[in-house]
Amino acid sequence: MRLAHPDPHSLPRPAQRWTWRWGLVLLLVLSAAAWLRLAGIAWGLPDATHPNYSFHPDEAFHLQWARMLVAGELVPQHFMYGGTLHYTVLNAAYRYGNLLAATLGAFNPLASAIASARYCAAVFSLLTIVLVAATGARLFDARTGCIAALVMALAPAPVFLAQNLRPDQLASLFAALLCWQAALIYTGTTRDDRRLFLLAGLAVGLAVALRFPLIAFGIAPLAGWLCRPAAEPRRLASLGRLGGLLVLGALAGYALGSPHTLLHWQAALDGLRLQQGYQQGPFLDTLDDSGTVWHVLWLLPREALGTPFYLLALGGMGLGLWYRRRALWLLMASVLPYWLGTTLVSWTVMRYGLPATPVLALLAAAGLCEVAACGRRGWALATVLLAGAVLWTGLADVAFLNVQATTNVRDQVAAWLAARATPTSSYVSFRLYALEDFYAPATPSGHYAASLDVTGTADPLVVENKRDPLITDLIVPEPLYRGLDRWGAVHPHRGAQRLHQLLRANGAYRLEREFKVPVMLLGRDFSTLFRSQDFFIINPGFRLYHRVEDASPDAP
Repeated sequence: MRLAHPDPHSLPRPAQRWTWRWGLVLLLVLSAAAWLRLAGIAWGLPDATHPNYSFHPDEAFHLQWARMLVAGELVPQHFMYGGTLHYTVLNAAYRYGNLLAATLGAFNPLASAIASARYCAAVFSLLTIVLVAATGARLFDARTGCIAALVMALAPAPVFLAQNLRPDQLASLFAALLCWQAALIYTGTTRDDRRLFLLAGLAVGLAVALRFPLIAFGIAPLAGWLCRPAAEPRRLASLGRLGGLLVLGALAGYALGSPHTLLHWQAALDGLRLQQGYQQGPFLDTLDDSGTVWHVLWLLPREALGTPFYLLALGGMGLGLWYRRRALWLLMASVLPYWLGTTLVSWTVMRYGLPATPVLALLAAAGLCEVAACGRRGWALATVLLAGAVLWTGLADVAFLNVQATTNVRDQVAAWLAARATPTSSYVSFRLYALEDFYAPATPSGHYAASLDVTGTADPLVVENKRDPLITDLIVPEPLYRGLDRWGAVHPHRGAQRLHQLLRANGAYRLEREFKVPVMLLGRDFSTLFRSQDFFIINPGFRLYHRVEDASPDAP
């Protein structure tokens, strides 16, 4: 089997019409995508045991900041993402959550607002799939568009990050929109350039008003123009005029998406300083100790797309470089500035890389179709690769949905504590950062329970000598014990070092039980695919330590 070597100077392939057959395939893909995203959308909403917050990180805080924006009370957090567009969307979701409270059937108004915002994120995710399909059809053909849509429909990160109200799904939608506009420019004519560049600039401005790093996708329209056939004139003056229109459109889009930034520029600078402070500090919830570049370029995208789809995306990049396919060059030029830029941050989390997934899905689909175009053997190989990737990734998604459908691990811990509670039982839950209540299980009512932030000023060793009440049990969540397992006594935070000393082998507390729900389906354990911070927030582990009966309160 040999891949055909296309003419690198050939004209862009004209967009093919969507036939009813491919339209039906896309509809089925969207239906599957909707089911995957909506099946767990109610996970972790506020209920009687935690009425003031959900188990997805910071959702209640984001809604609180959104309401402050309406009241005219600006805080630096309004500008951490780039502008106030995110909170404007949340305020709309809050309003519709109140109007549809009876239909949503949530526990309280906060739960209704969070549920409404999650549905918005799911809609953004489905629209992203539609744009990916349209881009694939524009650059290649309808088959490529449908395969790219299938990758986006099944990829774990777009599925499970669509179930919370953070701005990442909307950021992914903007990234897909800019790639689609780049495809229009690539396949368009010179007379359409001004209009297309101006509209692309508006999209860039709105994207930056959501998340400032999305400005890297502003290269996509220029890449679409530069990847046109070499026979077309490329006058520097023409590029300057089109770039000027892109900048003007971006300024207009930013002013439309975040006017508060222009009116209150000092508060916006405070938000940027706050975000800079976050990125300068060490992020301790990483997968392992392999470094940021390894996380961003391998571990996180492998979990975001699923290993098979990510390998196919890398294969699509390789084919683009080897056979000089201009459409693949366009996709790589669109994603690499943003993707490589994420290696510079210290917070290695899945959601930062989510805007890159639409382009990676297109690269995976284009590479497969390139192989399929090489005769029967190529078609057979591409079919086997696609079927295997779909089966493996689909099973992993369903396995993780099963975890969401079972009793929440926090509730399992709470039930176990309640079953063995005595009138003298007292509990302390440790956490890595302040306000991480979404990691703590509910403790039995009527018993002393406290939380201790190991990055704060409190010393974990105080619980060992506490007499009134005597602390009988310690609860350590996975983000904390994972770091203790990795660093031990040389943990970057002094409080965690003291906690490691508290849990020493000959200390007053012994490990009694560890809770962790395996991600299993059909005998296959998919847990290694869901180890990033964005995933294990849904299924964190807990270690419970019980005080040794003969331990003296005055032990050193």
